[in-house]
This record gives sequence, C-alpha cells and structure tokens, in this order.
Amino acid sequence: MLALLIAWQGRQLLLMVVAGVLFAIFLDALARWTAGWARLSRGWSLAVVLVTLTGLALVVAVGAYPGLAAQAADLAEGLPQAVRKIRSALENSPLSKVLPSGSGDAQRVGASVMSRVFSLAAAAADAVVAAVVILFVGVYLAADPDLYRRGLIRLLPRAARERARQVLSELGRTLRRWVLARLVLMVINGGLTALGLWIIGIPLAPILGLIAGLLNFVPNIGPFIAAVPAILIAFAQSLTHAVYAAVLYLVLQMLDGYVFTPLAQKRAVALAPALIISFQVLMGLLAGALGLLLATPIVAALAVLVRMLYVDRPGEESP
Repeated sequence: MLALLIAWQGRQLLLMVVAGVLFAIFLDALARWTAGWARLSRGWSLAVVLVTLTGLALVVAVGAYPGLAAQAADLAEGLPQAVRKIRSALENSPLSKVLPSGSGDAQRVGASVMSRVFSLAAAAADAVVAAVVILFVGVYLAADPDLYRRGLIRLLPRAARERARQVLSELGRTLRRWVLARLVLMVINGGLTALGLWIIGIPLAPILGLIAGLLNFVPNIGPFIAAVPAILIAFAQSLTHAVYAAVLYLVLQMLDGYVFTPLAQKRAVALAPALIISFQVLMGLLAGALGLLLATPIVAALAVLVRMLYVDRPGEESP
C-alpha cells in the first residue's frame, strides 16, 4: 500500500522516467544500427548517434526554425480569427439562440487572460524540466543498459531471475519495434498531411503537417487533435476548404489505421484499438498530457508482462 501511495504521488516523475526509457530505446536502436554498419564499438556508436542527432537539431534550428517560427506565429494569430469567424457565422444562424452571450465583465475577462498566461508559463517550465529529465535518463540508460538491467534483476529472488531476463529482453524488443514504427508513421503522416493541405490550398501547411506528425505519436486521439487547427484555418478561407481539410484528415486517419499502422507494427505487440483508447483516456485523467502521451507504450509493455508472467507461465502449456 505504501509503495502504491509513493507511486501515485510521484506519478509525473515515473512517467518522465518511462519517457526516458523510450528515448534510450530509440538511441539504442540507432546505436545498434550504427555499430553494425560502421563496425564500431557500442560506446563509439552511441557517440556517433548523439553527435549526429545534435548536428541535425542545430541544422533544423538554424535553417528551418525561422520559417517554422514565423508560421507558428501566423497560426497563433490566425486561429483566434478563425474562431471569431465561426462564432460570427453561428450567431447569424438559428443556433444563435442556444449560444452564450458574448458580453461580460471586462475585469473578469482580464483576470481570466492573466490566469491563462500564468498557466502557460507554468506548463512551459514543467515541459523544460521534463525534457531535461528525459534527456539525461535516456542518454545514461543508452550508454550502459546492461548495468541497469543487472541491477534490476538482482532485486529479485534467484529463482525468478532467469525469467526476469527473458521478460526484460522481450520488453526491450517490443518497445524498440514500437518506437521505430511510431517514428516512421509520424514522418509519413506529417509529410502526407502537409502535402495534402498544400494541394487543397490551405495556408501554413508545413507547420500544420509538423503538428500532425508530432501528435501522431498518440494513436487514435492525436490525429483528431491535430485536425482541429487545420480545419479552423481552412474555415477562415471558406466552408468548402474546411470540408476538404476534414476529408483529408479523415482519409489519412483511415489509411493510418488500416494500412500504415498494421504494416509498420506487424512485428510489434498487437493491441485492440478499444483497449488503447480506454487506457489513453484513463492515463489522461490520472496523469494529464504526459500520461496520454505515454499511454500506448505503457499498455504495450503491460500486454507483454501479462502474456509472459500470467498467460505463458513457464512449465505450463499454452492453450
């Protein structure tokens, strides 16, 4: 009971550690590929990966960041305008009778704005702290994963250590396949979204495609969240553009769910969509945005644990 209470109080830190583990798995996969391709040792392979990723980040920051930052500023300016246009259209429709009045006390509105500003500042500070923790946990775990694996196994009784090694190995393989498959899907979805929006004439297509790619890390829910700003921006042009944008996101979501995801994750753990969505909602309620972000890899890991520790227990025949 005490352990559960401590875990509950420290759930945000635990989720940061989980994110750090996923980042370490990503670095480990790249280091393995580099070691096999360049015939380098584990340490040198990881160093090459870290230097390469740092260099790519600097190139993006110097080359692409100004354009993306300008588009992000235009998006931040365009979204409120799109919302006002939608509200104006609704107020001139029969639905105006059920809409709340736009009038209100100026002081109350100002206080609400200041409260949101402080909330955004606190969220930004929390995000920076989380990023630092995830970065250091990931790098240290990737540098010597066997050290932490051996330490964890030594906490268990001797009779359970061999099975624990098997479980940890399977967990590593499953999460490595999931992470790499998800990254591929993020690139495909983001690229197709940006291309599709550009073809139908929606402004800010690159930044909207980037948002769609990043949110694709959260299966099922992420793409629908990414569709909201794109449809709002499209509606600011015309209702026809908004319909085109909605259809584009719907088609891409269907392709992702029925074509891309099954192909990319055919070797990873297979999870029922209803199970994933239910666990995403639960983690979102319990731990906020970070819980929603990490819900799918966590439920994938839990599925491996249940299968290896309960369903396929040693000494028992599988049905």
